[in-house]
Amino acid sequence: MGMRGMSTSGDPGSTLAPCELAMAATFDEELITELGELLGAECRQRGGNVLLGPCLNLQRNPLFGRHFECFSEDPFLSARI
Repeated sequence: MGMRGMSTSGDPGSTLAPCELAMAATFDEELITELGELLGAECRQRGGNVLLGPCLNLQRNPLFGRHFECFSEDPFLSARI
């Protein structure tokens, strides 16, 4: 998770953040807010206008992919973070 660079060569890279599922597992709202602010500042610094957020899909079946992009299967926890 993080803002991607604008080119495939010479780009210094971006901040590497844990996936949303790993962040939700901490149950630390302050830490996740701080990380969101860091990613937003990096996006502004690179001239980005949009930083896509995590998906809010509540996963019900582990056989479907992309669970790592969602915070949690718990709607209360997803709403809080």
